[in-house]
Amino acid sequence: MVSSEKKPEIAVVITNYNYGKYLNQAIQSVLAQTYRAIKLFVIDDASTDDSRTVLNKYRDRATIVRHVRNKGIVYTRNEALSLVSSPYVLFLDADNWFEPNHVAALVETAIENKADVVYCGMQYYAEDKEGVRWIPPEYDIERLKNENYIDSSSLVRLAAVHDIRFDPMMEKLTHEDWDFFLAVALTGASIKLTKKTYLNYRVKSDRRNITNADSSQKFVDLYKYLYEKYAAQYPDKIGYLAYYRFIKSYSRLAEKLASVQSSVGEFHQVAERIQGELDAVRGSGSYRIGRFITFLPRTARRVFGKFSAAHLVVKYKHIIQQTTFGKATAEVVYRLRNVSYAQERYFLERDGAFKKKSNLAVILHLYYTENWEQIFRRKLLFLTSHASIDLYITMTPKDKNFIETIRRDFPDANIFFAHNKGRDVLPFIKAVHVLSAMGYKKVLKIHSKKSTHRDIVGNSAESGSNWLKKMLDALVPEDSDEIKAIINKVSEDTTGIIGTQEYCYPMKMYLDHNRLLIERIMASIDRTFFMGEISQKLDKMSYFGGTMFWIDIQAIQELLNISKRNFQKEQGQTDGTTAHALERLFSLLPQLRNKNNYVVSRRGRIRPLSNQPTYPDWYYDDLPAGEPCVSIVVPVYADWQSLSKNIRSLKKYFAGSEIVSVHYVNDCGPDADNLEQKIRRHISGLSNFYYYRNPQNLGFVRTCNRASLELVSQRDDVLLLNSDTKVTKNFAYEMRKVLYAQPNIGAVTSRSNNATIWSVPMTSRLANHRWASYLLYRVIKHKLPLMYITPTIHGFCVLIRREVISQYGLFDEIYGKGYGEENDFAMRITNNGWSCAAANYAYVFHYESRSFGNEVRNAQIEKNEKILLERYPKYRMLVQEYWDSIKEPLK
Repeated sequence: MVSSEKKPEIAVVITNYNYGKYLNQAIQSVLAQTYRAIKLFVIDDASTDDSRTVLNKYRDRATIVRHVRNKGIVYTRNEALSLVSSPYVLFLDADNWFEPNHVAALVETAIENKADVVYCGMQYYAEDKEGVRWIPPEYDIERLKNENYIDSSSLVRLAAVHDIRFDPMMEKLTHEDWDFFLAVALTGASIKLTKKTYLNYRVKSDRRNITNADSSQKFVDLYKYLYEKYAAQYPDKIGYLAYYRFIKSYSRLAEKLASVQSSVGEFHQVAERIQGELDAVRGSGSYRIGRFITFLPRTARRVFGKFSAAHLVVKYKHIIQQTTFGKATAEVVYRLRNVSYAQERYFLERDGAFKKKSNLAVILHLYYTENWEQIFRRKLLFLTSHASIDLYITMTPKDKNFIETIRRDFPDANIFFAHNKGRDVLPFIKAVHVLSAMGYKKVLKIHSKKSTHRDIVGNSAESGSNWLKKMLDALVPEDSDEIKAIINKVSEDTTGIIGTQEYCYPMKMYLDHNRLLIERIMASIDRTFFMGEISQKLDKMSYFGGTMFWIDIQAIQELLNISKRNFQKEQGQTDGTTAHALERLFSLLPQLRNKNNYVVSRRGRIRPLSNQPTYPDWYYDDLPAGEPCVSIVVPVYADWQSLSKNIRSLKKYFAGSEIVSVHYVNDCGPDADNLEQKIRRHISGLSNFYYYRNPQNLGFVRTCNRASLELVSQRDDVLLLNSDTKVTKNFAYEMRKVLYAQPNIGAVTSRSNNATIWSVPMTSRLANHRWASYLLYRVIKHKLPLMYITPTIHGFCVLIRREVISQYGLFDEIYGKGYGEENDFAMRITNNGWSCAAANYAYVFHYESRSFGNEVRNAQIEKNEKILLERYPKYRMLVQEYWDSIKEPLK
């Protein structure tokens, strides 16, 4: 406790507007404090209820200020800051109250930690019934920039406030306390959380709260104002308020969606009619006869394609290359070719004498000259107008006449001519070899990429033209500040490579296609390099797909001596060539040499290269089975509107899958027959989609148990998915990756817009703003680790290992229709040595539950929560500890 000699006077200011029925309790809670050095002020903001009568009783025990007209909470608090003269001030809204030791605990924490601000948690009360207790996170200024977690009822040292006041603009925008404490924090004030006490806080529907806003515009206005305000005042400190840009994007998107919403229902009706007509055709006799007639030609074509002579040659050539003899022979040949490099001539000629004006250069391989006017001319004009940089272009002799076009805008451009071999990579390393001798330090490698093979792959990847445009937009942004930031970063001596964030891939992705060539090249540099250093670090390394980047020449010096004879003849190969091996090695060497390596987004943000690289969405298109298959179980009770979205999304990503099956289980709700008809129609003809119907209503828990233990394959892992969900691409694959990331993980939950502590943002303020949440998720996804180990799971979407179900069963049926059963399950398996996890790269939209009314749901939650806490008293503590331990953007 604070000694009597050190007790500073505390000014407690109660602000009141029409809270007469609570005012007496608030005042009494201050007067009853064990800490006695308190000076009480009550400011009544022109209340029209019986507040005056209550205040008259305390005239001799408090300084009372009454407003003639209502001026608002911001004005009232600023008035208090000017009125009081005590060393510390503490606000209290009239509808809240303190515990007897509250002020003593705050003062003690302030003195012990020399803190300027001390804040605490809250005990919530709804309709005077005690609810949950919330403990805010420990103070972190980076977190405070993006989240409001310090309540206005915090102890504040007046000397630390200086001339800071509550912003009048926040009266309409709300969250004036966030703005105030953010302003105080940015001056360097010391802020501390205390867990010794808590504020008793009434939750009422009439509170000024942004979560009650009628539209997303409320979000936009708040974050826009705060961002612009603090970006101007503290440009080096504030960064940016993460919500603003992306909720603004959401707001615009919402307007567009609203404009077409009326046609969505009509579209689905047309789609259902066309699907019905297609099903009728497939079921007709003529269609079956036609399929029978063409059976033999179709079969012959498939067989011939598998056993053609060319296919066999490629197959056995690959087998020979894998042998020890084959590897040794190839390595000798590779080295012998490189020996004669000094006498090798690659470029046919140069167009004029080269002139060096800068330490930076652009090397453009212009094979497709048609991309010059469409893309490169504008980009390079912008770049050279904002930076001192020389332009080098490699091209084939057939395009010699195109020089005149280039020189119209770039009279000092330096041009090499060479035959087309080694794609864009061989011309690059030969050009860099020349530039290195000339004294250049850093270069930008770009090329007129088309990759037309990607245009016909379908969902496996984006087209080559999209890759080119997106990479150039990131590497050469047409914004003065953004391009200057990149040039400054490139010019640093410690910078190794800067590539495009969107095309930054794990080094291990498709590595087997290129491993032999990578080993061969690395062995020529250092025979022990590959097996030693790389094998230990490979999981944390990335490379830039598309081979466009800013790079330090010195970091890749050893790669410049490779002979052109070690590059394969151009035959339209899409992987597995020397050029593809070098694509990885350009990124690998700067990482191995501990350079500072970066990614840049299309929005111009530069970030350090992550040591936890993520796979692109399209990578999983051809993912082999590996672990056990997954049975997705969707219990169905009611709400066709949500269920139809669920079916469409699962069909989109899993129709015809050999490793994922989908099982709809009708739990005989009020509209069971109608639902059955619709489900059957929508999954008709899909070999891996199944439908079942319970004999009678069993409830959610028993339905999950029946499906997992009786209906689906007993070898499959089980993914339980609510019917009011909409899945995103690869969510199941990402969850399965986490499930098998460690041998003791038994259950995995996905991220969502509405999944309590697994929501994005984690405070779940965007539960009803699904697309805003998803936009934010896409932005922060690359910053997240693969998973979090969690104390529990969320039943809306959870993947469970079959081994765990076999050992411990599934849900305890004491939980009836549901709520809490998944938490009970999680506690049961974690007490037996298993772990639960959240898959940070899996996202599932979760709509508000519509199967049960609010009254039924709330009663069920209250009943089941009591059972859970009686069984596992430490459950809430474990969840709170998990919450406190997570530090991620937007929490």
